[in-house]
Amino acid sequence: RYDEFVRIAAVAKTERDRMKALRRRVTLARRAIRQAGEALAALSPLPASWPQLEADTAALVVAARQAERSDELAVIVGSLERRKIEAEQALRDASKAVETAPKGSENAPHSISTNLNLNPSDTVIAIEESSRAAEPSSPSSPPPVPRLTAEKEFRLRPGQLIELAPRLGRYVTRETPAWPDIVEAAGGWLRQELGVSASLWGEACRALGREQAALALAIVSTKDTAHFTRGAGGYFAGMVRKAERSELRLERSLWALREAKWGKADKRRVQ
Repeated sequence: RYDEFVRIAAVAKTERDRMKALRRRVTLARRAIRQAGEALAALSPLPASWPQLEADTAALVVAARQAERSDELAVIVGSLERRKIEAEQALRDASKAVETAPKGSENAPHSISTNLNLNPSDTVIAIEESSRAAEPSSPSSPPPVPRLTAEKEFRLRPGQLIELAPRLGRYVTRETPAWPDIVEAAGGWLRQELGVSASLWGEACRALGREQAALALAIVSTKDTAHFTRGAGGYFAGMVRKAERSELRLERSLWALREAKWGKADKRRVQ
């Protein structure tokens, strides 16, 4: 039965390769939709249909993660890519509306890029750069303080953070994630789920560094709704203000999470 086993192995490899390619398309479509939403929010109020498109996208991403066969995943990918086309068209329409607005219209920008960036790099970089360009230079402003990575400063690996903050884990697609995957998940879908604006996320990244901003947002996601007086977004804004005053102590919240999840005696988790 050697030939039969060879044939089965070949079929299995073809299926694995197709699943890998389809999952890559899921990631690209998800990122494109997120980036289109951020660009739309910068141009004008989001279209009335946008919340439904976001909800559909989130549901499709979850379904894609659970799919076990390539034919099933291919259907999901098709639905996601149709929504990506809708998002890109909405961005083109909004860009045209801005470009054709009468010169001098109140609050209307007169130069805007209509290209949707499909680069997987975190779009927070663009937010940070544009914000810095808008700030007046001050000779008394201190240079940004270099920060340790979250893994070195808190002895925390990405997989451990996902275990501690499962709401964040819903948006991480890699089986073995790295910190850039954590930052992307936090600054994309988790941020939107918690009601944190793109501008506030950009402020958090400047005050804390992107990895620690993602860690802070993950900590917020573990708290019950009743814990907040001004919503999760308001709570996160308070953390950012504390960080700007060098008063934020993420290590305390992190240790509380570790003890609640793993217990005080389990030291292996922080090795």
